[in-house]
Amino acid sequence: MSPILSRIHAPTPGRASGDIVARADEDLGGRALLQPMMEEGRRLPASRVSLDKARDYARREIAKLPEAVRSMKTGAVYDVTLSDSLAAHRDAVHAELMRKNQR
Repeated sequence: MSPILSRIHAPTPGRASGDIVARADEDLGGRALLQPMMEEGRRLPASRVSLDKARDYARREIAKLPEAVRSMKTGAVYDVTLSDSLAAHRDAVHAELMRKNQR
């Protein structure tokens, strides 16, 4: 897996208080929220889930969100941050693009 692909981590099991978007090669603890579903053009076993199981999973994950976020109240905040490594990579790419643009 390319180290510049992103993973989203839920740092607190059982409770959703925010997510961290990280490089694929980072291990930040918690659990990765994005899982591979295809490889080399073929579906992986993890992608073969019934619609009922997918709905149940979605209900469980939504139930972990804070009430204010679930109800979509005005001003409700759910923090999503970049890992330090991914932020540094973003900054390096931005700086390179700016250099190329100045030529």
